[in-house]
Amino acid sequence: MPSSVSRRLVDHTELPPCALRIHPANPTVVYIGTYKLVKDEERYGSIEIWTCTDSLAKVRSVATASAVLDLKFDPFDATRLVSVHSTGNLIIWKISDDLLDISETFNYQAYENSTLITAINFHLTIPNTLTLSTTAGTCSVLKLNGSDIEKTDFDTEHQLECWFSTFGTFAGLEHVVFSGGDDRKLVAHDARQPELPIWETDRLHDAGIVSVLPASTFWNSTHPYTVWTGSYDDQVRSLDLRVSAPQALISGLPPRAKQTENLGGGVWRLIPNPAGDDRVLCCAMYAGCRMLKSTVQGIGVEDEFQGEHESMVYGGDWVGDNMITCSFYDRVVQVWQDT
Repeated sequence: MPSSVSRRLVDHTELPPCALRIHPANPTVVYIGTYKLVKDEERYGSIEIWTCTDSLAKVRSVATASAVLDLKFDPFDATRLVSVHSTGNLIIWKISDDLLDISETFNYQAYENSTLITAINFHLTIPNTLTLSTTAGTCSVLKLNGSDIEKTDFDTEHQLECWFSTFGTFAGLEHVVFSGGDDRKLVAHDARQPELPIWETDRLHDAGIVSVLPASTFWNSTHPYTVWTGSYDDQVRSLDLRVSAPQALISGLPPRAKQTENLGGGVWRLIPNPAGDDRVLCCAMYAGCRMLKSTVQGIGVEDEFQGEHESMVYGGDWVGDNMITCSFYDRVVQVWQDT
């Protein structure tokens, strides 16, 4: 298909990047989490801080004792950044006034040192609440209150790595956590009742589920009971949670798939445009990037772009005019724009 996205800038990180976030209040400042495997289970990393204007420039690199697998801004406090690591811990960072430095405020050991935390997501409507997923198959909810952190583990664990978990936001879904794992399962948990899942299914994908995107106030808000899932099987699926008049999920009744699209690469991340135009940036691993759009039918593929990404595209984000992606082994960072 003819491309409507063109590359504006390209550069390279010092260490392999696997997560990338643009500051929500200033699209010219970028934070990149890196991951270096030395040998066996020994890993280290960093958070690199870049500026993105007419050029890309690395301002500084803050070393971390273990690899960074994901990092997210607190949606209620843009001065707070949280990173999750290969040694079962999360670190809360304070962003400096000029946004070009970070300082560690709290380091919380959530799991055993041998457990990798694979992803972190904040609740978009309930402050100080986030969910974690892990290589041990565990999915958890954390409540932050300064140095007092309350962690709740769901009793239903994934049989293999849990790659991603996130919250619903609309009425009836605000206490629901959706998690996907290498066991091909999508599980819906109720954060108020961690003992039993609402439902679980392994019939949606032919390989591990690695990304989950529920509707929110700035993406797919006219279809609040829609969830997209992405997998190593190269498929993205649009699911309809409604099995009756929607007020809450019905125990034991998993969603039905409305549409499936083959993107030609593992659907590692699905990142909605914060501007609210229902477009989704997809990090498609070895297939580069895809621009998707929520449609009446479900999923529309608007564009494909890759540039110099020759290894796995793990990280991406967009704020304002800056859409930025990164790939792992080749350490490439690219800035894109609509043309």
